[in-house]
Amino acid sequence: MKHLALLPLLVIATPAMAVEYIDAWSYDSFASGQSMVGRDGWETGYTADRWEGYESSSSGRRYVMPSTDDSDSGSFGDGGPHDNWLVNTENSFGDAGLYSYFYTEDDDTFGYVLCHQDARNFYLFAVAGYRYSEGSDWTSEGSSPFWDEDVLRAAIVKVTDGNAEVLAQVDEGYLRQTVQAVQFEHEDGVLVARMWAGSEPTGQPLVELEAQDDSPLEPGHVGYFAWNTGSDDRYDLYLGSVEVYQVDQDEDGWADDDDNCEDVANEDQTDTDGDDVGDACDDDPVDTGDGPDDTGDGPDNPDDTGETPADTGRPVVGGGMVCGCAGAGAGGAAALVPLLLGLLGVIRRRR
Repeated sequence: MKHLALLPLLVIATPAMAVEYIDAWSYDSFASGQSMVGRDGWETGYTADRWEGYESSSSGRRYVMPSTDDSDSGSFGDGGPHDNWLVNTENSFGDAGLYSYFYTEDDDTFGYVLCHQDARNFYLFAVAGYRYSEGSDWTSEGSSPFWDEDVLRAAIVKVTDGNAEVLAQVDEGYLRQTVQAVQFEHEDGVLVARMWAGSEPTGQPLVELEAQDDSPLEPGHVGYFAWNTGSDDRYDLYLGSVEVYQVDQDEDGWADDDDNCEDVANEDQTDTDGDDVGDACDDDPVDTGDGPDDTGDGPDNPDDTGETPADTGRPVVGGGMVCGCAGAGAGGAAALVPLLLGLLGVIRRRR
């Protein structure tokens, strides 16, 4: 899949999205007939599921398939079916998105994962239930770990400390027995999810969701999620290869996750004072860290408060007169005046 070339068109339709993307990572090596758990960095939280690889002989597409049809009343992080995610632990992404595709004959919940910290903290784009075809009234509702009833629904979900919060949802599912494309993106707390009624992300999405998270998760892993979607004797859900891209808001060629000035273009990434904030957006780019307000205008001074105009670190006295004499205070210079006048008088008399 070469989906990144389509991104500028998607940005025009959705202003909230970034304007430049960097191809970051992809995976298309699912081993047919082999479990992917423990292979190439793929890990799951539900050890009962083998997540087997598969390659279609007709299309050449590669998939990974959950093998269990389990559900329970447990919670995220308890090691049960709620934790049936498969994420790749070799990479970590924050402001990033993914493209994938899927095919299913089931009607229960599956989806895609971003910013996966651990079993109790991650983002999820999840869908449950299907329509027989686009626009069809023939539907089937599926079970889900997020709602008490069977639903035809798509949602952006945030799992925090094991608790699932639905950030956005729509009463729409996927299409049965149809290869469909998916996009799921996170950028500075804004999450966007789309699903198309075809194998490529073109045209009007069947599902389009956006959510705002004011306390966004830190960078984490990407992957898949499945709930009650497998089978004891055959596979019902096929989740396709994944492409990951990173967001570059300021279009300087550096992904936001790695950019020391996320909102200001600085291709050279210059950081003079080494504080991980680039000079282009640093209020004090030559700060040495020796003083709270050090501007670098003069020699380093541990006690410098930034109140001296010349930043020399020497006290200013007498309205700008500098006295380096020990014991001289603010009135020291004034006290010398009578003494000097007296000396001049003595000199004149000796003439």
